[in-house]
Amino acid sequence: MKLEKNGNHTVVTLSERNLKTLLTKLQWPESARTIGSNDVYVDGKMVWGETFDVVAESDEQHYGNRPAPPGPMHPKTEEDLRQWRDDDDGLLEYIYP
Repeated sequence: MKLEKNGNHTVVTLSERNLKTLLTKLQWPESARTIGSNDVYVDGKMVWGETFDVVAESDEQHYGNRPAPPGPMHPKTEEDLRQWRDDDDGLLEYIYP
């Protein structure tokens, strides 16, 4: 996981492992639902002593207080999102078509 800041544009890069970790942490009530890193780059140069966290929220937490629902995504993305479901243990799993 790393954060890259170039001018007024910031990119957070997560590995597949990082994404799966956050999805897993969403299912644990006792989890802080956070992963942190000190890989911070500004204009291509590593910045020492800086850290950042990525925090996961449920859709209800994230969108619950908004006046409108989230906007549409690419149709293929929307279709693939419908393939996720809770399994018997309450964890998310992907159902391959």
